[in-house]
Amino acid sequence: MDVQHEDCTMKIKKKKCRGDRKRQRFRRQLYRQGLDSDTIKRKEEEKFGLQSSITEQSRRPDQQPAIENIEVYIPLNRITLSQLKMNDEDDPNENSNPFAIKRKRFILTPTPTTESRSILDKSCSSSIGLQHNSKKSKTTRTLTTAASSNISSPINENEENMNDVEQYKPHYLKVSDRIFKQLFANAIDNGSQLVKCLNTPEKIQCIREVTEITNNFHFKDFQEKLWQTYATISSTDNKWESKITKKFAREHNTCRMYRPKKSFVQQRQIIVAKQKQQLQIKLQENLGQLLNQVVTWQPSIDATLLSDAIDTCVRHNLRRLKEEYLFKMDMIKLNWTDQNLIRKFYELIPNEDVIQTAKQLWQIAADELRTKEKQEIFRQCIYLKRLPNKIEQLLNNLLDHNRKTVNNSFYDEDQRVSCDSRCLKMVNQCQFNLMLIYLDEFTMCLDRYEKTYQKLKDQLKKNNRENPIIYTNILIDLIEQRRQAMIHRFNRIRQYRLKTFFDQAPAVHLN
Repeated sequence: MDVQHEDCTMKIKKKKCRGDRKRQRFRRQLYRQGLDSDTIKRKEEEKFGLQSSITEQSRRPDQQPAIENIEVYIPLNRITLSQLKMNDEDDPNENSNPFAIKRKRFILTPTPTTESRSILDKSCSSSIGLQHNSKKSKTTRTLTTAASSNISSPINENEENMNDVEQYKPHYLKVSDRIFKQLFANAIDNGSQLVKCLNTPEKIQCIREVTEITNNFHFKDFQEKLWQTYATISSTDNKWESKITKKFAREHNTCRMYRPKKSFVQQRQIIVAKQKQQLQIKLQENLGQLLNQVVTWQPSIDATLLSDAIDTCVRHNLRRLKEEYLFKMDMIKLNWTDQNLIRKFYELIPNEDVIQTAKQLWQIAADELRTKEKQEIFRQCIYLKRLPNKIEQLLNNLLDHNRKTVNNSFYDEDQRVSCDSRCLKMVNQCQFNLMLIYLDEFTMCLDRYEKTYQKLKDQLKKNNRENPIIYTNILIDLIEQRRQAMIHRFNRIRQYRLKTFFDQAPAVHLN
């Protein structure tokens, strides 16, 4: 008995260390939001601190060999024939100990970020299903990403990035009846009176289906216009499919424009036109059935008023999506114009001095326009009382110190009120002074950029007079034309960001 008991004893297996699970979950959540690796690393250091990450990295190599060298011995009289067959099938070529428990190795597939995504690429069908059931389809999405990571085609890339735009597309079939009535009532005048007539689930479902089809029809119309923009520009450019490098784009303050092949653009146009035609036929059929049913409804509803109300509701709720598509179409034209002027500039084979002068002028113009954008956003923050995080954190620290002082039991009630009033006045004055400092800094930067630009422009004119063969008038005109194109492009981006910067801002409740 003692010998058998000694044979059955095993080595104590150490508990596996799988790292800091809290940090892993935090990084996984940021990857799913589409952030890049540098931003995720910075946010991780801000939340957990740099020292903990260094300790975790130094601890990993020490723990890994200990886990790999653990072996568990099982007596021969406890091993069955089925276990031996299963071990042989798992690894027939391995000559090591067949009775040792093997560690499972997982290949971690990195989550794709927005750095590798193009302008138009996410599928309509996948986003509709995954946007509302993200928790249920978590495993399915991971397996699909891992399986299709080695397959790259223009259609797959285009279908992946379409979610960036489609997140603003309403889904009328997936909202509750209460929310659907609220959307319907807010979109039209006297909508509440019309909603009162929808007193049965059957009526709501009929209108909901027609509204969803109308919504999809307008969505396909936006896609058709976007691909038409690509087709129009690509047909006029013989070098449409030529791309620029990241270094070139960074040096010239431009972007790597998404340039699909002409055959792919034509293919997408045919597909979208076919889908739009199918939706139009389906819309006419469902709308005709709805108008026939409206006659028998009680209380009665005007069929023409109901049809106009559905179209108005859809257009009202697609305003944000329409802005996205208009911005994309404008940026396609502006980016193409900007890069076309750069290409014309280099086709004239300018001197190296001319190239450096042009880069300096374009860099100053880009810095000035970015500073103006920051200034406008900061002014909007002041107007909406949403200051930057650094200022808010500084003011909160002052208020926390004030609360500790006021809550001291040594003071009586009058002294607490007086101290609280003085501290609040000091905080408000500090806030006002900080805003003035920020605005003064923006003004000083803009003045410096303007003076530097005038200095370089005068130097360029002087070189043109002294050496007109190298500094030709055509080159100078192209430099100025490209600068004006940059101004138009940055102004459009600034207009878009000012509209969308505060979309997620919380509302202020006065009560």
